Amino acid sequence: MSELERLLAGELEPGVYSWASQAPVADVRREVESAAWRFVHLDTTGVDDKAGFLDEAAGAFGFPGWFGRNWDAFADSLSDVRAERGTLVLWDGSGDFAAANEEQLAVALEILRDRCESTLGGAFGVLVREEPGMLADDA
Repeated sequence: MSELERLLAGELEPGVYSWASQAPVADVRREVESAAWRFVHLDTTGVDDKAGFLDEAAGAFGFPGWFGRNWDAFADSLSDVRAERGTLVLWDGSGDFAAANEEQLAVALEILRDRCESTLGGAFGVLVREEPGMLADDA
């Protein structure tokens, strides 16, 4: 059983995981949505700075136009992400962001991990495609 299947079935604790799968986004979306979870595709391919990451995150999550585009606003906005069963984030392109600024990547991952630990708004899991072994919660 894959990490995705285990997360959706509740057999894997919500968290941020490195994911080696190359499954097409459409297939992942279909699997997530068929389990009645919300699917978010965060694609930061080519993003090399905090502003670019936050812009992509705002679009992927559908944050309001007044989203503050800073780390506190990102954390606050993630706390408003809700789905009855849960939200699964597939993050593609993290390697570009990591190569440009490891410190900013660490902040983004910390905020995502904090959101995963909250039960408010349903389960929250993040599968980071690329850079296997980069994350502490490797599945």
